[in-house]
Amino acid sequence: MPAKSKDKVVDINRAQKRRETKAALNGHVTVTNGDIFGAKEALEELMRHRFPIRTSFALAKMASAVNGHLPNIQMVRKQIIENYGTLHPEKRGNYQLPEEGTPERDAFNKEIEELMALEVEVDSAKVTLPSELPDDLGIAPGVLFTLSPFIDMEEAPA
Repeated sequence: MPAKSKDKVVDINRAQKRRETKAALNGHVTVTNGDIFGAKEALEELMRHRFPIRTSFALAKMASAVNGHLPNIQMVRKQIIENYGTLHPEKRGNYQLPEEGTPERDAFNKEIEELMALEVEVDSAKVTLPSELPDDLGIAPGVLFTLSPFIDMEEAPA
């Protein structure tokens, strides 16, 4: 009887692993608007490098999914800036924000922080970068750090 119980646990663990794998393949990553806002340039930088075909395709898909969220974030951000800022008298189209430490600036900061903290689902699986990258690839650690919600590194062989 104990063997059947152990087999059941193994089967449950396998089923859980299959569900997790299927979810990863279906491709949804939950991130914040701040993650998306910061990832645009970092993704562009990463996509300038050569990777295996599967990785390159996954990066392109991720970039497309991330870029799909940016217009909404930028639109709301612009509304917040226009609400709290005043048009710059000399720089056409630019806004001056209230001085640091003022109640208006604190309210502005609070709304921007709230916008950037909102969670959204990106319709793309996390991209797994190969563990063996060429030494001359030249990807700055800051780029990888910025993209950490969107990428994983493949485990190096032991």
